[in-house]
Amino acid sequence: MNTKNYLFFTTAAILLFMCQSCTKKFYQVYDVETVNLKCENKKILFENNDCEIIYNFWGKSGNLSFIFKNKTDEDIYIDMTRSFFIRNGFAYNYYNEKEYTSSIAGSVTTFASSALSLQQYAYELPFWIPTTITRSGQITAGNSINHSKSITTKESKQICVPAKSAKCIAGFKISDYVYLDCDNKKFNMPSKAPNTLTYTESNTPLNFRNRIVYCFADNDNTDGITIDNNFWVKSLTNYRYSDIVVKGTSKGCLQKAQSIPYKYMKHKAANRFYNTYEVTQ
Repeated sequence: MNTKNYLFFTTAAILLFMCQSCTKKFYQVYDVETVNLKCENKKILFENNDCEIIYNFWGKSGNLSFIFKNKTDEDIYIDMTRSFFIRNGFAYNYYNEKEYTSSIAGSVTTFASSALSLQQYAYELPFWIPTTITRSGQITAGNSINHSKSITTKESKQICVPAKSAKCIAGFKISDYVYLDCDNKKFNMPSKAPNTLTYTESNTPLNFRNRIVYCFADNDNTDGITIDNNFWVKSLTNYRYSDIVVKGTSKGCLQKAQSIPYKYMKHKAANRFYNTYEVTQ
């Protein structure tokens, strides 16, 4: 076999192997419906005479963290022992008598970054989060520091939201499960266009509730007021990576001509979230 033929067959074998082991990435986007809540592009809003509750589910696996805004002139106490995340009928406690250890940096820059990211986390999540906020509300900064100290705190049975103020309450991931249809390969692996499955409230594969109990006195014996926000998935859409992740640029703050490249996801909305999966062919 001459050199040209050897190179041809070697290259063909490599390409054939690459095609056989090709892995494709897909995104499954959940579209969530609700009743008696206002759905806007950047937030889902519940409101009564006492408070506002603001959600933004967008992110991988969905995020049920929420902002609780006290509209009154009195302090409101959220009873975490009687507040639950309920998914497909199974209840998960907000309060579990846990203790948490966190590291706090002694840098002004670090604290400023944490405060800024908390605001970004609450309203724009998860587009830019330089710090991580856990279920307990712990903030871990990623800045370089010279010294730090550890503090152990116990989970609170009640969370006080002062009059005319708001707090961000760390919640749960909604679902990290990917729904696939064994009889519908086009839905599982869309090739040219996204594919969607639609549901009604009665046959949805996923419904969830956020049950919050609050009162106006720091007293475990107070009956309290119950808010039960209900949600259900009305559609699942599978996208190829190239159909949902796109490139963009933004203007920098330090130089007039500075252009910063970044990637973002189309179809982003407060009442949506997504999961990813890969298929090897």
